[in-house]
Amino acid sequence: TGTLDWYVFVGDTGSEIHCHYFSLIGAPKVPPLWGLGPIEWRDQNDGGAQEILSDIKRFTELEIPLTGWFVDRPYSDGNHAWSKMNFSEKFADPGQWIQTIRTEFGLEFMTWAATATFGDRRFDKHLGGRYSYLDLSHPETVAAFQRELSDRQYAVGVHGHKIDRTDEVFAEHEPWHDDTPLSERRNRYTYLVSKTFHDAAQKAWGDNHFLFARAAIHRTQPYLSAIWGGDPRSTWEGFQGNFANAMRASFLGFPIWGTDAGGYLGEGYIPENLYLRWLQAASMAGFFEIKLDGSGGQGRDRMPWRYDEGFQHRFRQICEDRMALLPYLYSLAATS
Repeated sequence: TGTLDWYVFVGDTGSEIHCHYFSLIGAPKVPPLWGLGPIEWRDQNDGGAQEILSDIKRFTELEIPLTGWFVDRPYSDGNHAWSKMNFSEKFADPGQWIQTIRTEFGLEFMTWAATATFGDRRFDKHLGGRYSYLDLSHPETVAAFQRELSDRQYAVGVHGHKIDRTDEVFAEHEPWHDDTPLSERRNRYTYLVSKTFHDAAQKAWGDNHFLFARAAIHRTQPYLSAIWGGDPRSTWEGFQGNFANAMRASFLGFPIWGTDAGGYLGEGYIPENLYLRWLQAASMAGFFEIKLDGSGGQGRDRMPWRYDEGFQHRFRQICEDRMALLPYLYSLAATS
């Protein structure tokens, strides 16, 4: 970097050290209560909005408690089924069906989102490369992006995002509006992504929103509700590796972490013993989200009703236990 500043945080306990650390970077964001409950999703919703409603209805019939749901890409129009930031024909009338999710089933709804537009250079200032990241050092571009989040997402009831692709194929060498030095760009961009989404969601919903991201850096904690451990393989080794990530995240000062319960990379249907152990472990983490199909929607999905009644009972019990823990978990989040 040419120059380097060092900060040494001293204390007799981990909590004391973290207090000094957070006094410098800002306190971690306190999530809404619903963001700490069981949250489900598919990687691919070929059946559109009706498939989401059907899945939620089936969980309700099985009396498996949930507090939220989110849709992953693709659900939009434009490049990479995202760049227009809207809801495509399969997900038409989002204000209506998202309202149904909230009023009929008592859940909050979130979406996949990114600051990449994948070649659709429709904002004032993009960085180069095939992902066409927005230049978040350009105020007019940030304001336009936030307006579209408000008009195309929050206006129809979206209460948060899975923030993705920040750390992938990043165009470090393109000129920035504010001339951020090359050595600072990757980390600063991660910070700006979290702040851009936070400021937009905070304006729309106040504290009643949830933002979780794959990429994070020191000083993103005040803007991210949680981080999740990337895209683990749906194997015992993937499960173990992901929870090593959890322990590192804790020591690094990111108090709320989650895993793609069941794994991400691989076919959907997985052995019952792996699935149950992953659910049990995930239910003890700060952020509890359960993936219900394979990578890109491949293979037979892992909906609980694809397994026998004994498995469904255990799935239900894990989610019920999580609901019983919510006041305690919320207290821990506030303490952190």
